Amino acid sequence: MVAQLPHQSTGVDATVTDVPVPQAPSVVARRFTGWPSVLAVVTYLVGTPIAFAVTAAYDLYPFHNRAWGLSIVTAFLGITGLLALSWRRASETVAGLGAGLFAVWMVLTLRTAIDGTPFGFGGISDDAGRMSAAATRYSVTMAPSDALIPGLPPEQPPLFPWLIGRVSAILDIPAWQLVGDAQILCVSAAALVCFLLWRRLASGWVALAIAGLGVLVFGDPRKAYEVITLLAFIPWAVQALARPPSDSGSGRGRLHWLPAGIVGGLIVLTYQAWFIFGGLGLLAIIWTTWRTEPDRRGYLGHVAAVAAVAFVVDSWYLVPFLWGVLTRDSVMVSDLFSPVGIHGEMFPFLEPTPLGVVQLAGLVGLLWLRRTVWWAGPLLFLGTSAFVYRMVALVPYVPTGHTKFLQYSAHLYAATFAAA
Repeated sequence: MVAQLPHQSTGVDATVTDVPVPQAPSVVARRFTGWPSVLAVVTYLVGTPIAFAVTAAYDLYPFHNRAWGLSIVTAFLGITGLLALSWRRASETVAGLGAGLFAVWMVLTLRTAIDGTPFGFGGISDDAGRMSAAATRYSVTMAPSDALIPGLPPEQPPLFPWLIGRVSAILDIPAWQLVGDAQILCVSAAALVCFLLWRRLASGWVALAIAGLGVLVFGDPRKAYEVITLLAFIPWAVQALARPPSDSGSGRGRLHWLPAGIVGGLIVLTYQAWFIFGGLGLLAIIWTTWRTEPDRRGYLGHVAAVAAVAFVVDSWYLVPFLWGVLTRDSVMVSDLFSPVGIHGEMFPFLEPTPLGVVQLAGLVGLLWLRRTVWWAGPLLFLGTSAFVYRMVALVPYVPTGHTKFLQYSAHLYAATFAAA
């Protein structure tokens, strides 16, 4: 399209041609803006059974180099194919396909690692054993309960072992034999969930990069329930409580209070510690957003609605737990275990590794851009909150031995700086 414009101030009739006029997106284009996300989900749903079937068909000994050759070959072929598709145009669709394939590749790699054994990652010792016990308990009851002592409410959020136990009851398979596959599905889905949430705020390629970095920062399948909640918590906090733009790029504005409350509630039902580590950051996000919000009362209503919906989702677990704490003589002992590496990874952004360089660049960028881009402040609040929590929790740890799980807070600020 060209515009016919009259020449100005010369008295000579003339037209100016070849002036492009921006056109509004077509109805079809607007309708399929979510197509890359849909493609990522479909690719994952179709590819995951294939990945399980491939590992079962090859039956490779996981301690042999041939087994890991399968992961390397599939990664090479996938990256080559994506580069070929995006050679002429790095479209959002290719990014969505890449996100789905990346999650499927994680299924293939992790399934290869435990091929030939009925046990999951970590076996039945430590946290993995506790999770297996909880899953076994939920195979005979649907009510939230302690894994070992009947009549006690669970301290650990129950959603992950509860789902395993319910599947165990339906399939009539011992729950401990399903833990490994559940870990694989949870960690691989974490990358997909991270991509889907970040794509509401940024382009598909940025979302894919953040998902990949998040798994590198913390992708331990023994802690699958922590991985998926961590990678969901950071983008959830930014788009549920801050004020993302909705008029440029891929930004779609603040997340509606209903899905925001549901997602927040599911995070707490799976692993609640990120809310504790990032609590100061969440309060800072709410405070700074409220100060600049045109409709302050409406924003407070949004925050209250998110919290209310989250509490309703969590009530199945939180109400019995809080009632037990208030009505029983209880002492917290779950944080008395002091791991050998409790003081490790205190400054992951200073480590001389590629991932450390990425995190340091993210931290410097947050400090530099905190007043010029909307997302820098919220991410800086979250990362700083987790770091401050770790430093403060060290004070009572020395005389009492209670860790307050401070060692896990490093995952939050490391993942936040990497995303930045």
